[in-house]
Amino acid sequence: MGKYTPLTDWLHSRNVDKISLSFSEIEEIIGVGLPPSAYKYSAWWINDENRSQGKSWINAGYIVTNNTRIHKENVVRFKKMDCICNRYQNYCAKSNWYDSGIVYNDLVDLFLTANGNMMKNNSALFYSSSSERSICGALMLSVHDCLCNTPFREYYVDVEYNRNRGGLVKTIIDKNEVVTNVTCDLILHSRGTFSEQDNLIAVEMKKATRSEKDKESDKKRLIALTQSKNSVWSYGGEAFPEHVCRYILGVYYEISKQCDSIYLEFYRQGQKVDTIERKISKRY
Repeated sequence: MGKYTPLTDWLHSRNVDKISLSFSEIEEIIGVGLPPSAYKYSAWWINDENRSQGKSWINAGYIVTNNTRIHKENVVRFKKMDCICNRYQNYCAKSNWYDSGIVYNDLVDLFLTANGNMMKNNSALFYSSSSERSICGALMLSVHDCLCNTPFREYYVDVEYNRNRGGLVKTIIDKNEVVTNVTCDLILHSRGTFSEQDNLIAVEMKKATRSEKDKESDKKRLIALTQSKNSVWSYGGEAFPEHVCRYILGVYYEISKQCDSIYLEFYRQGQKVDTIERKISKRY
């Protein structure tokens, strides 16, 4: 029996939609103390079924909903997962995702939901002028928490990931056939698991105070990352292309000079297709 199996059994025995437990209550259920990392790091509580603790509540049909606020609230909030939504039943094959408007819209919805949750729970990061890397880290956790009940739950969220399958450095090629090494601020991808559709979302984040040259460079990168094909290689769904591409959704994410709003540009198939602005509400 695993260390956290008693938590699985305990959650299974509760037929309620929401449960809140303190650290001490969880320790009483499992019969041992939680590791120091559970008290220190929000990442310990992410909904990851590849980790023994995450597997314990996911197997019981629950997810943790307050991942980034656990250490402020001193309580873990579990919410019962419904079956995968009817909208995802009979979802198209991964080989058709890139051209599917439904998949694109689902990824936009997922990103906006995750970003909204992140801004709501981490407004202090913006108003304290925290680094882009810190904000990306909070967004990564929020995106991960939104994956569980979707067709994208087998994909990974990574910050500043620059390796392709086999450990090769990721590169892109632009319309002028110039090859450039690439490290995105945040990506949702399969880490080479699914050759039929490896890449889902690429995010480039900038503060408005950065140079226009840097901002344009990010936007051009997203155009290249969301393209499907070029003259250098062909893509057949059985082998990975030489250069990184075929991201279904590209997001340019700009934080205003006053750090009170964000401006988003969405890219699809090599083109900018939409823009959105969101206000950041202060929470004390």
